[in-house]
Amino acid sequence: MFDTFPFSILESLTDRQIPILVVDDAQDNLDLMEALLLSEGYENIRLASSGPEALATLANHSNIGLVLLDLMMPGMDGHEVCRRICQSEQWGHIPVIMVTGAALRRRDALNKSFSAGAIDFLTKPISEVELLARIHSALTLYRERVMRQRKVCEVAESEEKFRIIFDQAPVGIAHVDLNGRILLVNRRLCSILGYADGDLLERSFEDFCQGQHGACLDEGVKDLIAGEVAYLAVELALVHKQGSTIWVHLTVSALWEPSGIPRYFIYVVEDFSERKRAEENLRLAATVFDCSAEAIVITDPQANIVKVNRTFTEITGYADETAVGKNPRLLSSGIHDETFYKSMWATLTAFGQWQGEISNRRKNGEIYPSRLTISAVKDHKGEICNYIGISADITGRKVAEERLSFLANHDPLTGLPNRTLLGDRVQHAIALANRRGSEMALLFLDLDRFKNVNDTLGHDMGDLLLQRVGERLSEHIRKSDTLARWGGDEFVLLLETIRRGEDAAIVARRVLQLLTEPIEVAGYEIVVTASIGISLFPKDGENSQTLLKNADTAMYCVKESGRNNFQFFTPEMNILAQERFQIESDLRRALTQKELVLYYQPQLEIATGKIVGVEALLRWQHPGRGMISPNQFIPLAEETGLIVPIGEWVIRTACEQNRQWQEAGFGKLRMAVNLSRLQLNDHHLAETVSQILRETNLQPELLEMEITETVMMQNLQIGISILQELGALGVHLAMDDFGTGYSSLCHLRNLPIGTIKIHQSLIRDLPAATDDLAIASAIISLAHNLRLKVVAEGVEREEQLAFLRHQACDKAQGFLFCKPMPAAELEKVLTQGNLVRNLG
Repeated sequence: MFDTFPFSILESLTDRQIPILVVDDAQDNLDLMEALLLSEGYENIRLASSGPEALATLANHSNIGLVLLDLMMPGMDGHEVCRRICQSEQWGHIPVIMVTGAALRRRDALNKSFSAGAIDFLTKPISEVELLARIHSALTLYRERVMRQRKVCEVAESEEKFRIIFDQAPVGIAHVDLNGRILLVNRRLCSILGYADGDLLERSFEDFCQGQHGACLDEGVKDLIAGEVAYLAVELALVHKQGSTIWVHLTVSALWEPSGIPRYFIYVVEDFSERKRAEENLRLAATVFDCSAEAIVITDPQANIVKVNRTFTEITGYADETAVGKNPRLLSSGIHDETFYKSMWATLTAFGQWQGEISNRRKNGEIYPSRLTISAVKDHKGEICNYIGISADITGRKVAEERLSFLANHDPLTGLPNRTLLGDRVQHAIALANRRGSEMALLFLDLDRFKNVNDTLGHDMGDLLLQRVGERLSEHIRKSDTLARWGGDEFVLLLETIRRGEDAAIVARRVLQLLTEPIEVAGYEIVVTASIGISLFPKDGENSQTLLKNADTAMYCVKESGRNNFQFFTPEMNILAQERFQIESDLRRALTQKELVLYYQPQLEIATGKIVGVEALLRWQHPGRGMISPNQFIPLAEETGLIVPIGEWVIRTACEQNRQWQEAGFGKLRMAVNLSRLQLNDHHLAETVSQILRETNLQPELLEMEITETVMMQNLQIGISILQELGALGVHLAMDDFGTGYSSLCHLRNLPIGTIKIHQSLIRDLPAATDDLAIASAIISLAHNLRLKVVAEGVEREEQLAFLRHQACDKAQGFLFCKPMPAAELEKVLTQGNLVRNLG
């Protein structure tokens, strides 16, 4: 009601102009009251004869200032009407004076009237003086109530305006108590922090400060309380509900009590995160511009330079003050023609960007390659306002590309053409020979026993030797020919044009002759030989693959026939190569198909004639070729690396067989197994042997590992280390074929061996051959002086046995006693016990 109440009109009215409502069910009473009030000058009198009519009148006239209400009325009595008026939000400010007859008990009427909200009470007959006095008091109360309500409305209106301003302010506002607790927040602050207002109230504002910003705010507020500053203005980093950082400008002021103590603080929070980000982006852009690893130049629409960065100066030599105002043409190298630049600008105009490689000139005149991107920058009108050129000096990349191109086509060790480039040149040579009707040749060259150099002097020395070989041969070939490294110690020489096959032979002889001259490598003089296979175009093939394969085949034939020579390819060689390939393929299958078998040859103690050991000898029972001798497949197994898994199978099978013989009651026999060159290079050999001994449950001392003198000397340092590991397991060690190699005797004392086996070539002609007799006697004597046992191999005649017995040789094996045989047959021999009882 008071939203539309005419307060200004009320101030201009006298009491007698304020409307008065008289309610009475007796018309005479209404007329009497109206006449009395009119006679006293009251100008605005309204009458109602019932409670409902009185309420209707009030509803239609909002300016009534007093109700004179009869108590006794039919239907709705005065108490009910009074209660409705006083409890109404619309009429509750209107004073009500109850009027009643004397018939009622005065005390009860008073209590009920005042309980209903009446301010006064009159009884009939009414005294005119008393009535007018009560009306005057009631209207005065009415004015006070209306004015008080007016102030309430004004305060409410003021508060509403404050609330609207507070809540809709473009900045965040919070009222914070002296303990830092938030009392009141507006919507903008909630939006800034991402919380609802209920989530912020009673929380500490410092809870939302990032890092040390909370402590800085606390110190600033202390200065404000101490009066050192009139207000606090700081920049803070706040934490959004989602965890992001919000940069704000915070102003803190205090609402002071008259006593000089702050009642609370007003925090005004302005979010300038966008501005901060913009500033940061500008700073970052400036940093990127100045610190970019690429040169950046900015021009105006006429392509005049307005700004360059530090890298531009470093690359070109032109400083900012020198370049500004100039055209980028100052970098022109003179290499590109006018057509190039016209095409560049046409692309830039059509698409707004050009990129490519360009040659520029530095201030010192040096030309360098550059990768350049030019972009057109347009303003809000769509017109070009700047051009930005970003470039990088790609000299290093060009060098690297050339290096990669070289490496893609050349061997990194020797610098010679590799297989890829050789293949291209062979194709070119074939095409040229076809056009000319001429011949060409491929020489496939493999260094002989190159592995010995790696094993004895090390791989670094081997690499140096390959480089020297490549250099020496390259110096003596024609410019039209190509020397390539095929891989490892293999080279290929392409003779692009020859008149006849004999020309290739002449070159091959020259190569062999060149290699006979010592090559100095790190203080060593090394002589190498080579095996050379030759294929001719078109006789031996019409494409590079066939020619290379046939030359390789011819080279292998040279290897097998003694090395240090050359051979031309023949069709028969292919048959041999295919056979060799087939044997290799069959050998790979032999292990899984259980085609490999072990034969065993006894070793006898000469003094007693007892069988004290056996040597395990490998055989291959080929399903189509029958029994194949080790001499035919062991070299191939070593060459292909198959000897390692085959050797492990031999050790395991021999150990299992020895354990079975023990369980059968044949006593403790020492089982001898041969080690190959590759096995002696296997650093895991001792671990493998240890595992086999555990799995077969064989005592280590009943296993003897034999290594030939030649193999031992090829891998001396590695061999000693591995043999020591085997010896540490308790395995017995023997040197096989002693007396046939070139080892120094000083090494013999350092080797962890317990037995020497004299090669059968030194036994074969005993005792007639006096030289062999002297050598054999010396070996036996030397071994015994070194506390080593001696085994003579290849004993076939009784006079040989007699000589060995006379020289106190420890053991012997050979056909005189027993040939190698399968385990089942040997078991029959083992039952005889002594094989020399009836000999000699």
